[in-house]
Amino acid sequence: MCRALPAALAVLALLPAGIAAGHPRRPQPAAAGALLLGLNAGYWGPSEPRDLRRVGTVVRLSNPPRLARWERAGLRVIADFSGPYSRSGVSGLDHTAYVERVVAFVRQNPHVYAIEVLNEPGGSWFWGREAESEANRESYAQLLIEVHEALVASFGARRPLELASWDGGHDSSDAWGEAWSRNAAALADVDGVTNHPYGGQGERSTAILGHRELVERTEAVSHKPIYITEVGFPTGHNFDDSLLYSEAEQAFAIASFAQWARQTGYIAAVTFYGYRDAREGGGYGVETHRGRRKAAYGVLELLRRALS
Repeated sequence: MCRALPAALAVLALLPAGIAAGHPRRPQPAAAGALLLGLNAGYWGPSEPRDLRRVGTVVRLSNPPRLARWERAGLRVIADFSGPYSRSGVSGLDHTAYVERVVAFVRQNPHVYAIEVLNEPGGSWFWGREAESEANRESYAQLLIEVHEALVASFGARRPLELASWDGGHDSSDAWGEAWSRNAAALADVDGVTNHPYGGQGERSTAILGHRELVERTEAVSHKPIYITEVGFPTGHNFDDSLLYSEAEQAFAIASFAQWARQTGYIAAVTFYGYRDAREGGGYGVETHRGRRKAAYGVLELLRRALS
């Protein structure tokens, strides 16, 4: 923890004195200069909301059920409506069924903060070899419009935010967003765009910072608030897609990324990936698989106090 603490304290000095953690009548992107911080989580049991509220004000959940227990803990929820995945890409998705599912979910969870439309829709690992085809990019733009129109028609000013993937899930390209955003109506309809700027397996001193240039390019083209809904620094496993870090290095990386995000003024939220390691032996979590808190948890806890 000692190596991570100075960086965490630097973040504390930059953060605003307070950010409301309640549920606004009309969801808004974070105000200029404000920053929401939290984690990706995943139904680890009754301890989860209690642990999460100690380290953030927002949580990203994939295809969540009712949100009452997270919201009772004072957490805003970004609901990642990740799929269902189709090997044909977004054009293979039943748009009508997807939109109906989103609307039904918001009716059951009227305080949900944001809906994230699909997870990494430009990624062949989820969406097939032709994920980045022109047809799939155009289909995504149309889906964004359909979700927007349904949310406005059903909930008006009380609708949640709508977030669109800009990098498509790639940590080194934003071709996905540049393509679908040629549909001006789709770009106008969304309230923010998402990035997953993992550092990958490049030079260590650069990888530990996350791919910040990708985010900077996104803002320069989209001119939208940016939501970093995944970025992380694993302490074990994950040899195929990331360098591995000590727990102290992970804590430093998270504190450094939060500090940078706060300074940009255009990043509205960061949800680090993730809450707990998927298995024993290390991973992206700020807790181990069994629940031991790593140094990064303590750093985020300090940040959370600054946000209160």
